[in-house]
Amino acid sequence: MALTRIRRTGLNDGLVSDSKLDSGVGTQAVTTSTIRNGAITTLKLADNSITTQKLSSTGGLEAVGTAVIQDGAVTPLKVSGTGTFNFNAASIATTLSVTGKVGRDDASGTDVAGSDLIIAGGASTGSASGGFVRIKTSAAGGSSNTNLNTLTDALVVTGEGKVGIGVGSPTQDLEVANNVVINGELTVLGGTTTVSTTNTVIGDKLIELGNGTVGAPTGDAGIVIERGSGDNGFIGFDESEDKFALGTGTFTGITTGDLTYTLGTLKGNLDAEAIDVSGANSYVKFDGAVVTIEPSGSNTALFKCDPTNNKIGIGQDPNNALAQILQVNGNVGATAFIGDGNGLTNLSGFTGAGDGTESIPGISFYQDQDNGFYRPDNDKMGMCLGGDEKIRYDDTAGGSLITVKEIHGQDAGTATTAAITAAVIDSFTHASYTSGKYVVQCTSGAYTQVKEVLILHDGTDIYVEEYATMTSGGIAQGGLGTITAQYNGANIEIVFTPVYAVNTVKFFRSLITA
Repeated sequence: MALTRIRRTGLNDGLVSDSKLDSGVGTQAVTTSTIRNGAITTLKLADNSITTQKLSSTGGLEAVGTAVIQDGAVTPLKVSGTGTFNFNAASIATTLSVTGKVGRDDASGTDVAGSDLIIAGGASTGSASGGFVRIKTSAAGGSSNTNLNTLTDALVVTGEGKVGIGVGSPTQDLEVANNVVINGELTVLGGTTTVSTTNTVIGDKLIELGNGTVGAPTGDAGIVIERGSGDNGFIGFDESEDKFALGTGTFTGITTGDLTYTLGTLKGNLDAEAIDVSGANSYVKFDGAVVTIEPSGSNTALFKCDPTNNKIGIGQDPNNALAQILQVNGNVGATAFIGDGNGLTNLSGFTGAGDGTESIPGISFYQDQDNGFYRPDNDKMGMCLGGDEKIRYDDTAGGSLITVKEIHGQDAGTATTAAITAAVIDSFTHASYTSGKYVVQCTSGAYTQVKEVLILHDGTDIYVEEYATMTSGGIAQGGLGTITAQYNGANIEIVFTPVYAVNTVKFFRSLITA
């Protein structure tokens, strides 16, 4: 029979049972349309009464959509640890812990490459910069009580591919805010490496410059010291000179090839097996410091220089002050001695001069060794000129002065005439000499005349007196010529006036100073 309408108020409690709904009617009797909204509550559902099969006709989870899941209803405990989840986009409010793989597929088979794990900032459009990839951490401290510590940038990758460690907006390819420790080897490739620190500490005991150089070495190498407005300093190896060098110049740390520098000064103690000072303008300078050269442990200075007191000692005790400007302990040997001898005192035990010969006197002159003095025998001394003995003093003969060669007067000279014309045969400065004596010899053909002439002047007049005239060949008393004198500027000229045209006049003179 047909089911008549039964009012809710007409049914006693408990009259509609499960058996009454099932007997002959089936599960189709109660449909979604006959169940009032909100009629089925949590209290009306028995435990375990809603199964996977009851949620979906296909047995899947399609029946449970986002709209019917209560906020916060799906917790980490309700997510299977063995499942695989694909997210198009996800925002994790608290913590995401991953013990397996994130965003990658492991390869299978032989030598098959694995997939990439891509972490990317937001892509940009046009000329706009892409989004940064930021990994943030929170350092200990920075807040109180239960407040969260501030997150700061630990690792940042910019849209231009610049990487910052502890730097929020790196401007370099790699920029690190704090310390860097590299446990392995560090290789830096590029043109210039710049280190800008207050102090650089290097633990290595050896530093190699020019690594990788092959073939013949070229270009200077060393350390350049930046000196601001002044020329930079250089300590290194001059390749073109094949020597270590130090100096100053306008070069920098990026200069290549041979450097142009001015030699610098090394200040400090120098311990060397040999010192070679060479060059046209090379010199050794000791400024205010006592310098000694002595055999090790001898306490005897082979050479001692005291620049403060302008004194030099040879063979002196280095601990004692030098008494003389030059103080020598021992014999002095020299091939030449140059000096005027002014101030020489206390010459004793002089044995440095040899006897010598006429051609090579034992005491001679620098670069004129055939002029000097030699000792022909005991108590005898000879003077040699041009390799010949000219004068000898013989003390064994009662103090005799012996002229070995002919005697010529002071400023002896010769003049000739070719005509019966007055000729100047000599001159002297009248401001230097007041008077003098001339011995004049005149020869003309077979005739010879000799005479003595006295000359005196007072600055205005000149007085000449001929006397002791001798002639040969029967010449008349006038002889071969006469002697006169005349002023000519600052000089007094001696004039010979001949009787015959051709004459040879020889003379020597002795002048007395004014």
